[in-house]
Amino acid sequence: MFAYEPAHLHLWKSIFVITENNVIASINPRNGEISKIGAFFSKPTNGTPLTPYYCTKMACGSSSNKYCVMPPIVAGLLCVRGHGTVLENLNPSTGVLSWEAPLEVTRCDRIKLLNYQRTVYVVTCDQVRSFGASSGQLLWTTALHRQSEIVWQDAAIDSKSSLLYVATGSQDKLETVKQRNFKTSIRNADFSISDGNLEVLWLDLILFMWILKQTILWFTNAQVVNKRSCKSRCYSRKAEIDARIKTFEDEEFCSISSKQNATIVDVHRRGKGRLVSSVEEGGLLISLYDKDGTYISQAEVPLDSSALSLPLMAVTPFFANETFSVKRVFIVANDCTMAMLRPNGRPFWTRYESLASVVSTELIDLPLSEQETILEEEFSVPMGAVGLRISSSKLNCFFIDNVFRMFTNRVTKELLQLKSYLLRYLNDVFGLASFLGQYDWLALHLLPAWKPHRLERDHFGLRKMLVVTTAQGRVFGMDSATGQVLWHFNVAGTEPLGSGPKFFPLFVQRTTAYYSRAAQCATVLKRKSTGNGVVVTFNPITGDVVEVIDLEFPLCHASSTPLKDPQGLTALILWPLRGEKAYLFPPSLKTTKSALVDGRPIYFLHVDRTSGLAESYKLLEALHSDPSPAQVIPWSVSKQFTLNLTIEEGSEIVDFQMKHLDVFECLGCIEIFAAKVHSQGRVLGNRSVLYKYLNPNIAVALIRLKEEQVSTVLAGLLQLVPITNQRCTVDITVLAFDGITGRPVHAVKENRANPPYHLIVCENWIVYSFWNEKYRRTEVSVLEMYEGEVQANPTSFSSLYPLEPLVYHQSYIFPQKITSLAVTETEKAITPRFLLIAMPFGGIVELPKSFLDPRRTVNLTQELKWANLPPLIILIEIVLPSREEGIIPYAPDLPIATDHIINYNLSVHGVHSICTAPSGMESTSMVFAAGLVVNKLARTDLFFTRVSPAGAFDMLKDGFDHWFIATVLIGLSLAAMATKRLTRQKDTINAWR
Repeated sequence: MFAYEPAHLHLWKSIFVITENNVIASINPRNGEISKIGAFFSKPTNGTPLTPYYCTKMACGSSSNKYCVMPPIVAGLLCVRGHGTVLENLNPSTGVLSWEAPLEVTRCDRIKLLNYQRTVYVVTCDQVRSFGASSGQLLWTTALHRQSEIVWQDAAIDSKSSLLYVATGSQDKLETVKQRNFKTSIRNADFSISDGNLEVLWLDLILFMWILKQTILWFTNAQVVNKRSCKSRCYSRKAEIDARIKTFEDEEFCSISSKQNATIVDVHRRGKGRLVSSVEEGGLLISLYDKDGTYISQAEVPLDSSALSLPLMAVTPFFANETFSVKRVFIVANDCTMAMLRPNGRPFWTRYESLASVVSTELIDLPLSEQETILEEEFSVPMGAVGLRISSSKLNCFFIDNVFRMFTNRVTKELLQLKSYLLRYLNDVFGLASFLGQYDWLALHLLPAWKPHRLERDHFGLRKMLVVTTAQGRVFGMDSATGQVLWHFNVAGTEPLGSGPKFFPLFVQRTTAYYSRAAQCATVLKRKSTGNGVVVTFNPITGDVVEVIDLEFPLCHASSTPLKDPQGLTALILWPLRGEKAYLFPPSLKTTKSALVDGRPIYFLHVDRTSGLAESYKLLEALHSDPSPAQVIPWSVSKQFTLNLTIEEGSEIVDFQMKHLDVFECLGCIEIFAAKVHSQGRVLGNRSVLYKYLNPNIAVALIRLKEEQVSTVLAGLLQLVPITNQRCTVDITVLAFDGITGRPVHAVKENRANPPYHLIVCENWIVYSFWNEKYRRTEVSVLEMYEGEVQANPTSFSSLYPLEPLVYHQSYIFPQKITSLAVTETEKAITPRFLLIAMPFGGIVELPKSFLDPRRTVNLTQELKWANLPPLIILIEIVLPSREEGIIPYAPDLPIATDHIINYNLSVHGVHSICTAPSGMESTSMVFAAGLVVNKLARTDLFFTRVSPAGAFDMLKDGFDHWFIATVLIGLSLAAMATKRLTRQKDTINAWR
C-alpha cells in the first residue's frame, strides 16, 4: 500500500483502499473506521474475472489486492474500471462520482495511469489519452502500434524532458514509444525470454519498470534496455528475482530485496534522506540514510508476531516534527491486517480485513457457568458403587458416610459461590467508582487483581463462540453476542491446502459438553517450504494453540470420523497426496483389529475434481509395524469402488455434498450435513404414511457440461460449412449415488443452466438452483425421495441392500438472483425447516420448505379443498375426520415476503456463505452470514442473528404481563380456598339438618 504522507500528521485524513471484491473505501487514520465507500461491484459467479480497478498510485502484495491513495495535486481519486473502458474521478471526501470519461470499446487488462502537472495520462493496449485532472476533458489521444499478443506493458514520464515513454513487450520484442503531445516515435528491441514468458505478476514476482536516465529497467532477469540505442545489456548490479523497485521523481530508483536476516519492506523519502523500513526478529526497524547511502540514524518499533502476520506488505512511518522521532507507524500485513502502531508497538487500532474472505465456520457452545459446573460435579460423585460389596452390618455406616460427604461437598460449593458473587460485586462497584473518578486510591489497589468475566453459556444457549478460518491462513474467535474478536492466531510458514481455491478445513474434536476437559478444535495446513501437512490443535474458547504437528508427507485432504479416543477427542482421517493408506489423529486413539462404530465398519469417500473420480475406501486395521511418525497412526484401507463423474468430454464437477458420510474432496470445498430427522414419514390425506428415503450415505454431485454451438451455412453449390460460434451452451446434471456401493440413486439433467449454482442435501430432499438461460430467470428445483407406504427396515438403513426410491421432482421460479443458500437447523429437528436465501440487493430471506414441496399441484383433491374453505364451513365440518395434508396449491413463482427478510435494514451484499447451528431452544436457529454489510452505523463483513422458523413457541413474548398473571393466579388460589371453606361449612350445616 502507498499512502500519501503530508508534512504534518494532522493533515493525513484518509486511507484509500481497493479490495479484490472491487470495494473502494476510505479509512479514518485516527480510529480505523470506514468513513466512506465510494463504489461496490459484486463478484461474478460464472467464472469470469473481476472488473478490476486501476489507480494513479498503486502497489500490491498479490494479484488481487490493490491499494491506492489520492495524490495531493489531483482533485479527486482517479480509477479505471470495466477492464479499461471507463475512467472515473471520485470525490475523496464524500465518495461521490465527480466525472467519468469513456476509454476503450474493447476489453483491455493492461492499464497504466500517470499523473503529471494536473494532467492525467491513461495508457491502454493500443492508445494513449490525456485528460484534464479537474474537468475530465479529453485533451488529446494518439494510437500505439497494435501488437497481436501483449504479455507486458508499462509506462513512465521523464520529469526533466516531460516525455512519455511506453514500453510494450510481446513474445519476441520490446517496443519503446516516445511521445510528446501528438508526436510519436517507435523503436523496437529484440530480446530472448528465459522463462518462456514475460509477464508482470504481482503475486509471485513483484516487477516494475521505470525510466532511469537513458535506460528502461524491468526485473525479470535484471536486464536494461537503453532508450536511445535500444541495445540490451545486463545491469551492473543484478537484483534478486523477488526484488521490488521503489521509484522517486528525479529519475531515482532503489531496489528492495531481502538482506541476510532482515526483510526490507519499503523505502520512503524524508527531505534529502531515505527511510528504509525492514522487519527483523526484534520488530520493525526504520533506518535513515542520505542520498549517497550513508547511515544516519534509526528507530525500532516492536511487533507482536502473534497479532501480525509476516511479511509486511507496506509500512508508512509518521514523525512528530523534523526530528527523527516516530509518532505513528501504519502497516499492512500479508494477511490483510491493517494497524496503526505507537512507537512502543501497541496499536492505536487494528482492522482484520481477512474476515472478508471466510472459508469455514464453526459455532461452538460456550462452557458451563460456575453454578452449572458445580452442579454437574456434585451429581457426578459416585453413590453406592461400593456399598453393594459391603456386609449388611456395615451398610448403614457406609451410606451415612456417603451422605456426610455429599453434605460437606454441598456446603463447600455454596461457600465458593458466595465468594465468587462477592468478588464480582466488588469488581462491578469499584470498576464504576474508578470510572467516575472516586476512590481512586482503592481502585488502584484492586485493579491488578481484577479479571474479566469468563465466557459462560447462557440459559438458552443463544450465545456462541464463532470460530472462523480465512483464506489468508488466520483463525479468529469471535463473540456472537457482540461480534468482538476475542482471539486470533496463525501458524508462521503455512498456507491453506489446495492449489486452486484455498481450502482451510476446521474440525471440532471435543465440545464443551465435556465440562471436565477443555474444548478442542483442529485445522489442517501445509508448509510453504516443503509442502508437507501440518495439523494444528487449539482451544476454541481461549484461542491457545495446544499443539502444532508437522507431518512427513503432503496431504490431499482431511476429514473427521465417528471414532473417539479415551479423552473424548474425535479422530481425524489424514489422506496423503499419493494415497495408499490413511492416517488417523490423535495417536491416543485405541487401535483395535478393525475400525468399528456400533459394530459397523467405517467408509470414506475421496472426490477429485481434477480427474472427476469418486473413490470409496474402507478402514481395515492399524499398521503398528509401519515406520510412521508417532503423531499419527497409519491404517490400511480397501478400495470399494471407483466412479467417473465426468464421463463426457468437457464436463467438470461444480459442487459436491454429502449428508452424513465422511468425505474427502481434493482441491475443493464441500459441506457435510449430519442433520437430524425427527419424523420418519409423512402422513397423507388418506391416513396412510409415505415413508422417507433416509439414506445416510447418499452423495450428490453437480456436474457441468459445456458444449459449443455449431451451426451450418450454405457456401457454394450445396456445400454445408460448419461454423463454430463463440457462445457455448451449459448443461448440468445432478447425480445422487450411494457413497458406499457407488450405486446411482437418481439423476436429473437441466439444459441451458448457467451459474451461479447452489446445492443443498438434507434429510430426504435435495435443493439446487441455477440460472435458466432460455427463459432468463433463476430457477430452484427440489427432489424428494420416499420409500413408499411400506418401510423396509424401521430401525436402520443398509447400503448393501439397496432400495429403489420414489422420487418427486418440481421446479419453481425465484424472482431474484441467489448468491448463497442454506437451511436452518434445530436441536431435535422438530421445527419445520426454512431455506435461507441471500440475494444481490442485500436481503436474506427465509423461505418455508413447504413452498418447495414437489407434491404441490394445481388440481386440488378432496383432501386439499379443506384448506381453502371459509372458517364457518371448517367449524361445521370439524366433526368429520381431518384428511388435510397442508399442501399449498401450486404456483410457479416463489414469494418473497418482506417480513421474512431476516436482516431488516442491514443490507448484506456479496454473501458467499451462510452457516446455521442449533441453539438450546428447539424453536430457534442461529444464522451466520459472511459478506459485506453496509449501513449508516456500521460496516463489517459478517452478519449474525437468530431466527424462529415456526415462531417462538417455547418462550414467552416480550409483552407478557407477569404481574397480571401472578395476580390472577393468586386471586384464583384465594377464591379456591374461600370456596373450599364455604363448601365445608355448607356440608356441615346440611349434615346437622
